[in-house]
Amino acid sequence: MKNPLRFLFVCTALILLVQQGCFKRHILSDSDIEAHYQKKKFRPRFGKYPANDTTGVHFALSGTDTLPLVVLIHGAPGAWYGFMDYIDDTLLQKHMQLLSVDRPGYGKSGRRAVTSIEEQARRIHPLIDSIRNGRRVLVVGRSYGAPIAARLAVDYPDDVSELLLIAPAVAPELEKFWWFSKPANSGFMRWMFPHAINRASDEKFTHREELRRLEPLWDSIRVPVTAIQGDNDAIADTANLTWLQRKLPDNKNRFIRLKGAGHMITEERPEFVRQMLTSMADSLRARRQVPKP
Repeated sequence: MKNPLRFLFVCTALILLVQQGCFKRHILSDSDIEAHYQKKKFRPRFGKYPANDTTGVHFALSGTDTLPLVVLIHGAPGAWYGFMDYIDDTLLQKHMQLLSVDRPGYGKSGRRAVTSIEEQARRIHPLIDSIRNGRRVLVVGRSYGAPIAARLAVDYPDDVSELLLIAPAVAPELEKFWWFSKPANSGFMRWMFPHAINRASDEKFTHREELRRLEPLWDSIRVPVTAIQGDNDAIADTANLTWLQRKLPDNKNRFIRLKGAGHMITEERPEFVRQMLTSMADSLRARRQVPKP
């Protein structure tokens, strides 16, 4: 090790960050979730598909099955409850049924890292298929959930009607590495981090190659795509939006840059996101439903 004192300083800084609870608001325990819903009149349906399967995908579901299905896919780290405010929203439930997942490797969707974008989509798809029942489906991908949403549209075009990509991390050469990335992924450090942080670290070191595998497939997406990015996004390079515009030049696609917004658009601009979801769901509902054969 070239500079052991520097490495020790970095490790100490990371320990302090964890101890100060910088990740706490993004990692909820079962008791935290239970306490949250004890105060609510509404409680989503929780489940796993396939049930009793170690590779099954855990989910939270709200709303009625006569409305368009909106699938919410989190980034890294993350869990279904990253979209809790949307799952709980009774006004949204009048326009759509909301399905928020723990991506494979996160939360209650298995303990092993699943770094393949294709595999992530392959495991999430059966859950969507089991709930869809011929309805139109809007898939929402946030941050690193965006390429997984895109892969669902590529591999299962009959089951995805539209995409909404929020703060997308999609361009291989724009992937960022942080000063703490390598120390956080070292065996010396991993033991002290929550499971979700280690899964995100596992993914981080495969992002660029996985996005390269996806890159030639973007032009096979035939459903409308809406991409939103803040011009103050410090996590996903803001040039990701321009990159997507080049990849998806069709006029049916929309690209929105939000002035003053950062990476966490769903938290910073919730009313904007709610209006977008409602408008898109209502548009899907207006289309003729096509029963699945």
